[in-house]
Amino acid sequence: MAITKNAGRQWPLVATVTMAAAAIPAVATYEAIDLPAGAMVTGGVLEVITTDSGGGTIAVHIGSTVLLAATNSTPASRTFITETDVVTTAADTVDIVVAAFVLTTAVVRLTIEYIIDGRANEVQPV
Repeated sequence: MAITKNAGRQWPLVATVTMAAAAIPAVATYEAIDLPAGAMVTGGVLEVITTDSGGGTIAVHIGSTVLLAATNSTPASRTFITETDVVTTAADTVDIVVAAFVLTTAVVRLTIEYIIDGRANEVQPV
């Protein structure tokens, strides 16, 4: 049986949010980025721009699925999100989870790259 080729191509979509400790002031889960139904996360990065003096950790989840396990908020760093298998069946959010200790001075940036099932921006020429 032959494979049915799809000539449609889509650009990756990228959502970014920057948060200071004042926006995520307690050990809790915070909604950070909205995703539409049919979104498939293909990667991302959590960047600690300003280190935290409180020693808290930050994780990234979609519902109960962990995209990035608890990551130290010190030192300044970039931690990449790879090998995800998340496909949203309904609209959902990418959440920041502050654990262990309250963040006091951190500034973090979360960038999520995703595609949407069934979407095409261009047609591949034959």
